[in-house]
Amino acid sequence: MCPTGEAVWTSWLDRDNPSGNGDYETLNDFLSAGQACKEPLDLVCETLDGVPADQTGQNVIVDPAQGCICVNANQNDQACLDYRVKFLCC
Repeated sequence: MCPTGEAVWTSWLDRDNPSGNGDYETLNDFLSAGQACKEPLDLVCETLDGVPADQTGQNVIVDPAQGCICVNANQNDQACLDYRVKFLCC
């Protein structure tokens, strides 16, 4: 998978909170800050208290190429939870 050795996970990253339009933990924002790799192999997205995004009942985009994106307008009468991410990088 990785030409130079084993893939490693970043630390947990959380730059946004769900105020405003939602919670946007995007790859581009972490790339700009030097906290992620350009082409992650995988992504884990969970709430700050450790609940995986797919178990929250919220409509959340979880994609290594984009990050973890929760838009308040896409939720059923509730605001997005606060999410954090980590990326698997070579």
